[in-house]
Amino acid sequence: MHSLPFSGSGESEPTSFGHAVDPELAYKVQKRSKLFRFGSHEVLFRQGDDPESVFLIQRGEALLTMRVNGVTVMRVPAGAGSLLGLPGVVGGRPYTLGAQALGELEAYRIGADQFLELMRDEPQLSLVVLRIMASEIHSAREAWVSLADKALSEN
Repeated sequence: MHSLPFSGSGESEPTSFGHAVDPELAYKVQKRSKLFRFGSHEVLFRQGDDPESVFLIQRGEALLTMRVNGVTVMRVPAGAGSLLGLPGVVGGRPYTLGAQALGELEAYRIGADQFLELMRDEPQLSLVVLRIMASEIHSAREAWVSLADKALSEN
């Protein structure tokens, strides 16, 4: 589905990200959250921060980045309908990516506690979230295979 290509400079090329979020999940998130507007390059969250919120992009695009030892190794744009911050909030661990607005962005922001409460109150939505996270894991594994294949072919 998506790959995480690397260029020779150590900087990655952007790839596409995001899934059309389930309409019921989007509706329930919107009901329990507040719409925020972000300016170009404004940070939604930083890699390594404690997970405070999940963001549902309404309009615009965000850039998700992963840095290792000061080098950006992944850049992934995410558009309208993308949920950002799920792994951190659901897993209760720091964000593994950073996110910032690419141009003007509108996103619903739901606090971590409110999002987890939504999952408890609406258990059928937990399966939707599980599928989203499984898709992200699948994509990451595909990227690892692609990188391993590239590394093996260079040897």
